[in-house]
Amino acid sequence: MIKCENTAGGLYDLRALVSGQINALVMEVVQGSGYTDGSREQKIQDLFRSAADMDRRNALGIEPLRPYLKLIDSAGNIREFNDALTKLQQELAIGGTVDVILMTDTRDNKKKALHIHPTIMPSYTLEEYEDPANTYINAQLKLNKTLLMLAGYEEADAEVQAGATFALEQKLLPYMPSAEEFGDPDKSYKRASFDELQAMFPSLDMAALIKACGFQNPDDFILNAPDLLGAYSKLLTDENLELLKADARLSLLSVFVRDLSQNVMDAYNEFNTIVTGAAEDIRTPEELAAEQVNAILGDYVDQLYVKRYFSAEAKADVERMVQSFIDNYKKRINSLNWMGEETRQRAIEKLDNMRFFVGYPDEWDNSLDSLDIDPADFFGNLTQSRKLTRAQMAAEQFAAITPKMNLPASMVNAYYNQFNNTMAFPAGILQAPYYDVNADWEENLAGIGTIIAHEMTHAFDNNGARYDKDGNSNDWWTEQDYARFQELCERADDFYDGREAAAGITINGRQTLGENISDIGSMACLLDILSKEEDADYDVFFRAYAKSWLKASTRENTEFMAKYDEHGPGNLRTNRVLSNFQVFFDTYGIGPGDGMYVAPEDRISIW
Repeated sequence: MIKCENTAGGLYDLRALVSGQINALVMEVVQGSGYTDGSREQKIQDLFRSAADMDRRNALGIEPLRPYLKLIDSAGNIREFNDALTKLQQELAIGGTVDVILMTDTRDNKKKALHIHPTIMPSYTLEEYEDPANTYINAQLKLNKTLLMLAGYEEADAEVQAGATFALEQKLLPYMPSAEEFGDPDKSYKRASFDELQAMFPSLDMAALIKACGFQNPDDFILNAPDLLGAYSKLLTDENLELLKADARLSLLSVFVRDLSQNVMDAYNEFNTIVTGAAEDIRTPEELAAEQVNAILGDYVDQLYVKRYFSAEAKADVERMVQSFIDNYKKRINSLNWMGEETRQRAIEKLDNMRFFVGYPDEWDNSLDSLDIDPADFFGNLTQSRKLTRAQMAAEQFAAITPKMNLPASMVNAYYNQFNNTMAFPAGILQAPYYDVNADWEENLAGIGTIIAHEMTHAFDNNGARYDKDGNSNDWWTEQDYARFQELCERADDFYDGREAAAGITINGRQTLGENISDIGSMACLLDILSKEEDADYDVFFRAYAKSWLKASTRENTEFMAKYDEHGPGNLRTNRVLSNFQVFFDTYGIGPGDGMYVAPEDRISIW
């Protein structure tokens, strides 16, 4: 059981349950004996021992990072600074003056492309940066200072360095794209040749950095947030060297903030408590070590998890449910009165081409078999794992793309991937309160049915609608239909904007638009399915739906999520969604004058 949560109820209780299940599975292996050297069980046992050995981790402190901090310290100009960060990438599989990430090519999802991202991006508005009482900034400054002092820097120096990242972020603020621009492929991506990329960063050896990341130079690159990236490139000067070095130190320390000594973890936990209101983390070293085992040897743990907790019967049942929802969605699109026939057929094609994964991958990845785990070297095990991940990514650079499940089987989550038109529902979320093979149909429909239909609707939300049946960025709409869709999106924005997550904490309708469209579209789909059942029990359905979004949270976490999360709070994902449907009002006798009532002309209906 996770003992430092800032949120409870529904999804969060299930995550705590799964965490406990994983902990128990790992401990069963750890407490076993007679394993063959190099076996999966032996690797789990050895990794656990290295992670749980807090005496050794405390004795080492930040020493595993010392050579890399000295490397950053010694950089006397931008070229040497870039060389230092390239060395970090080579030896730790982290760092780099820019982030080089292999992702789907937005114009052709049959291949992958190297995406170039700035390593520094603004996190706040100008007013927030300049507010001396900003809780989040002050908490981060305190953590930064503490980490630097634990790394051996003098207090006065650490205090100066602590604000380096924020100073650089403010310089980039005028170039930060809006959320809408980030969602628009035409504005958020730009292609460039290697020569153009090198010209953008004249003081850097881009070929060396790309090689350190394990990649070969492709024909072209994709520049993410190109205006922001261009502004970032202009910050890479000797004049900004000390700020950049301080930011690099903080980035390095932050990556390993949960993996070093107890005093480093304590500093992070204090920060987390301030920002989210989480209670003190009282997990034992053994519980934390089990969590680390799952993070590093997750494929091994997932196979144990699926064998113990997920049945073939459940997998087949959910697969049937997903396909039935796709069929229902086609019928709903065929009945839309605001969409023309040309766009309608392309939307149907997108559903016909949609793939989904249920429970666990079609094939288990065996790449972890190549790891050589040392029971006395936790940091070395971490580094080896990161390098393996980097090598796996590099091996995929020019390989044919085959869609696969990209979440751990034990994860309590789900996704729709707009870049390849796929959905995934891991085994972790396919249990009560979301799914139970023995539950009433209405309960499963309100639980996992909500998740399935929600992810499906993401294919047609304000962002997913920009991608075609193959997952390519492509305008498949007629101009008239897209204009109508935009009008409906604006109405959905207004429907949520300014609503309260808790007293005095309002949400941004534009920030949460994609999730809100998917929530309402999901409910429309579910109620359509339920309406075809004889003697459907709407009361059971609506109560199960509300229970799935049940949530208790600290005020600090509620404020944080309202400011930064694209998902709305549980109360609005329940009450505001249901306020769009007459059958909900009929079930409970709700009418004009009641708090949840919304007049028909003000209700949101898109999908």
